[in-house]
Amino acid sequence: MAAADHSLHAGTIKLMKPSFGFIASPDFAADVFFHASAAAAAAPAAAAGGAALSQGDAVLFSLSQEAGAPPGRLVALHVQAAPAGTAASIISLSPEAHVGRIAAAAAPAAAAAAAGPSGSTQHPEPLGLLRYYEDGRVAQLTYVSSQGLHHGQPLPADTVVRFRIATDRRQQRVAAASRYGRHAVMQAVQLAPLTPAEQAALPAVVQQQLSMLAMVSSVLDAPDG
Repeated sequence: MAAADHSLHAGTIKLMKPSFGFIASPDFAADVFFHASAAAAAAPAAAAGGAALSQGDAVLFSLSQEAGAPPGRLVALHVQAAPAGTAASIISLSPEAHVGRIAAAAAPAAAAAAAGPSGSTQHPEPLGLLRYYEDGRVAQLTYVSSQGLHHGQPLPADTVVRFRIATDRRQQRVAAASRYGRHAVMQAVQLAPLTPAEQAALPAVVQQQLSMLAMVSSVLDAPDG
């Protein structure tokens, strides 16, 4: 091993195999590899009645570059269970809810799977699109079909929804330097349709924004003549 970085990083075990695993950490754009022996420090806790590390656990770890590995390929060392409350997830969820309109409904996941290539075993969830106002400007986010269901059915276009924003924290540095900006690492989640009564109770400025969003969609999403 080359010289190690002894500062501790937080992450979540994304994959755990008998001899190795991977950690997803908000500090790094790529998943970090570790040998099972690097988690050996957790063995005493397991022997004392605690749980051994497993997929989904929050952990702390240090880093080293493996000898002979390409530059930049890092290996996690001293993988250990993180204290309760450690911010280890790569996804952060906005504390506040937002209001917007669905611009393009997501197809049901089952329909997308049925239309997938013959013999394919993986079918990414279809994406929908919604628009909302952020800092006085129209912004848009995608959402996966499972986040835009109501009573098991996809929410149709033009539905007014309340939603939260999930941000991939580990990609924020990459997005900050990209021409796509931070919206490239954000998705809308927990979409919930608003009833007419709930819409009527919204502040006047939000109702005006929703009307403007409807006008924007009528122009941007109109079929080509």
